[in-house]
Amino acid sequence: MKIYRIYTENKNLEGIKDILNRNFKAYTIFYGVGLWEGTEEKNLTIEIIGENFDIAVEVTAGTIKIFNNQQAVLVTVSEIESKLI
Repeated sequence: MKIYRIYTENKNLEGIKDILNRNFKAYTIFYGVGLWEGTEEKNLTIEIIGENFDIAVEVTAGTIKIFNNQQAVLVTVSEIESKLI
């Protein structure tokens, strides 16, 4: 199992949710504050847990980057153990 995270600016939230809903059945959005090139900004961390989402996450992050007119969107991937209880 993998945990994918997309780090992006918190703007156009409803549009971002529409993009995510087209590609994933489930995800979590965390709200926070980040710094990009010395400038503080509100940010979103989008977390997706599953198998074989590598391409879907990369395409989604690229779509969000273009949608929000950003220089970069960070994606991280980590192997995890998980189970639904």
